[in-house]
Amino acid sequence: MHRSCMLLLGLLVCSVLGIGVFCGCEDGPDTDNVDSQFDNSGTTTSPSGTTSASMTVTPASTTLTNNGAVASFSVAGASGSTSWSVQDISKGTILTQSSTSATYQRASAGDNVVIATSGGNAAYATVSQP
Repeated sequence: MHRSCMLLLGLLVCSVLGIGVFCGCEDGPDTDNVDSQFDNSGTTTSPSGTTSASMTVTPASTTLTNNGAVASFSVAGASGSTSWSVQDISKGTILTQSSTSATYQRASAGDNVVIATSGGNAAYATVSQP
């Protein structure tokens, strides 16, 4: 009996020490190089693609003050066919589109973004709608 008690006591001590070793390995979360995973240039990306310095939408911004007003946009630097979309379809929609241009129509007040996507890249234009 004495031997089995010593064995159990030994297992208990090893368990406690083992837990202490495993629990004490990390003193805090690993945050090394976290900032390197983010773009600090202010460039945004969309789920459908990444921005490209060589792909641009012109004009980069415009203002539409009345519902029903339209604006034309063109894209340069696209690789292949271009699809056009908007950030908020309740604020406005793409009326017509081709691989190089699109016509946007305002539906209601509130700023919106016109997005051109091509070859995994995206370019943006802002539409101010007071």
